[in-house]
Amino acid sequence: AAEGFPWHSRNCDECNLSAVNRQRFGYSSPLVCACHDIVVDDVRAVAVTTKTIYDCVPCRADITNTGCRGGFLPDGLPSVVNARVSCASEFITPNDQCNSIKNKVEFEVVLSYQSQSHGCPPTLVVIKPRDEFVIPYNDFYRFPSGNRYLTQRAFREDLKVIDGSSKVIFINSVDVIPAAGSNCQLRIVYRVIDKLWKKENLLVSAIKPYTPAANQEENITLTETFNADHSVGQCTASPCSGA
Repeated sequence: AAEGFPWHSRNCDECNLSAVNRQRFGYSSPLVCACHDIVVDDVRAVAVTTKTIYDCVPCRADITNTGCRGGFLPDGLPSVVNARVSCASEFITPNDQCNSIKNKVEFEVVLSYQSQSHGCPPTLVVIKPRDEFVIPYNDFYRFPSGNRYLTQRAFREDLKVIDGSSKVIFINSVDVIPAAGSNCQLRIVYRVIDKLWKKENLLVSAIKPYTPAANQEENITLTETFNADHSVGQCTASPCSGA
């Protein structure tokens, strides 16, 4: 670790786990800190924003009649059973001279409707509200200095070497509130930490936990992405996207 960064351990102490945990995780013993040459997504700029979106859902907030033209509405406000991020994507905006980053986030929300007045059991309904927003250049801060981009030119110059982006999404709250007429509003409050990164070759001090024994060859490490509705991918057009 470099001088002037006291929060970094100079001997990888934070990774020197107990003998019990080394056995549990299958790590080699002893664990030896060494220098590694790695290629990583090195974050160059960060923006933080909190968003609130609304989506209209049918309900009878005051549990009154729906009128004389027929139809059916459940009693009261629906309750939120579950909410998750179903997809997310972002891209630069060359049509505005690359002065901002456009984001898309789609949620999957499960609502439970009660229908006691009609003698029906609760009904689960799935909706997929989507939000699109733009983060302007002056909402980004350089990492790690924390200096804000004061001019569009400075942001565009850094964007020339940016290779990609990633985001952290926190769902702060999901609830249903009354609205006018036979409607309620689904309200989602969420927070986004948007990171712009560059592919960088770095030397780091770290432990390679699965080192071969004297009579063994180097291990073979494989990775695979979980798909089949598990991974959070990009938001593309689909008949169920709500767009």
